Amino acid sequence: MNSGESNKFITIFTRDLGLIRASAQGARFLKSKLRYSLQEFSYAEVSLVHGKSGWRITNAKQIRSLYEHFKDSSEKLELAARILFLLRRLLHGEEKNERLFLVIEHGFEFLKKQVSTIEESANFELIIVLRVLHILGYVGKVPALSIFIESPDINPAMLPEIARIRLEAISTINKSLKETQL
Repeated sequence: MNSGESNKFITIFTRDLGLIRASAQGARFLKSKLRYSLQEFSYAEVSLVHGKSGWRITNAKQIRSLYEHFKDSSEKLELAARILFLLRRLLHGEEKNERLFLVIEHGFEFLKKQVSTIEESANFELIIVLRVLHILGYVGKVPALSIFIESPDINPAMLPEIARIRLEAISTINKSLKETQL
């Protein structure tokens, strides 16, 4: 989000701190060293300082851009945005959750390399959302869904498998989201 004349206020999902919000002073100036490292949908190495008014970004180095990988597929870009929006909606305050970070990181790598059809995208989204909700404690043990929830990685064979129990997965997700009251 733009702030003031040249600043940005950025939401960052980190491995070490969880979801944080930080300001980047002067990040919108053309000459800013932060300008290109802090693009939306970027995976970056970010240096932060905690001050009186919250987190400030002092340095950033983009490692890769999800936008660059998904710009030719509006479906994948929209899917990544929905997943990140869900995280922003469900995570409040700073709390380290390395397991959740790895699920998202590995999930986006899988999306980039293994998902090619709209049906596969929909099935992938079900698996990721179930995992996010499970890690955050909104989905308990559901025997029919346990392989999708508890497995650390996603493999291509899971996509047609989740399609067979799609209605149960959607019902579980909807029930969980309703219970969050967010």
